[in-house]
Amino acid sequence: TQQLLTLNAIQGVIVGIIIVFFCLLLTTGDVLITSLAVINITFVVAAIVAFVVLSGWDLGIIESVSLTIVVGLSVDYIVHLAHTFQVSHDKTKFKKMQYSMTYMGISVFSAGASTALASSVLALTKFIFFMKFGIFMGLIIFFSMSTAFITFAGTMMIFGPVSGVFHILYPIRRFVKFVTKKKKEQTRINTFE
Repeated sequence: TQQLLTLNAIQGVIVGIIIVFFCLLLTTGDVLITSLAVINITFVVAAIVAFVVLSGWDLGIIESVSLTIVVGLSVDYIVHLAHTFQVSHDKTKFKKMQYSMTYMGISVFSAGASTALASSVLALTKFIFFMKFGIFMGLIIFFSMSTAFITFAGTMMIFGPVSGVFHILYPIRRFVKFVTKKKKEQTRINTFE
């Protein structure tokens, strides 16, 4: 059963990351933003797994289920910052992230704080299931918020897109622009003839 629980946890994480990738791609429309977000979410998963291993916890049902939901909970904070970064009309990466933190950061922080408060109540119970689940939730929130506000924000300020080249519609827009330009040139040539 230990191997089955491990396999289920790994499958859950992989399926979760794949789903998150496509959801983020649809939300932001940008391959680079999506890739950077997924990398940061993977850091959160790795941190939680490291905690489980270093704490000496056996991988039971609670841990297996908790590892499966890590991806879904950790994407929440990053996706809001990523989307706000993407829709910002600022011209530099720094200004785009500053806009994201200013207009979405407080909401993301408040959501994380309220979830952390709820998980702390669970962690203080005597019932092992609720206690472990509360600890897991608290750790997920801590690592997710730290990653969103520090690692993801820094990554976006260094590598984040500004020009829209990585947007999934960029090749189509370029093609339409090329075709329209050719039509305009052809029209101009025909009017001179």
